[in-house]
Amino acid sequence: MALPQGWDFLMKPPAKRFKTGEEKLDRSKRYEAEKRVRRWNDSWWFKEDGRRREWLEYSKAEE
Repeated sequence: MALPQGWDFLMKPPAKRFKTGEEKLDRSKRYEAEKRVRRWNDSWWFKEDGRRREWLEYSKAEE
């Protein structure tokens, strides 16, 4: 059985619990990727000419 997440963190001696620079870098890369996805999701609401898609138009397309 797999140990619960964060278990390895609790097992480390206190001084080792702090992230190394590399781990921090990894976190920021993940953040950048999340930001790109969010930006794409937001941009979906705008048509090519910059006008907003209307919510009604969107809900009609789903029906």
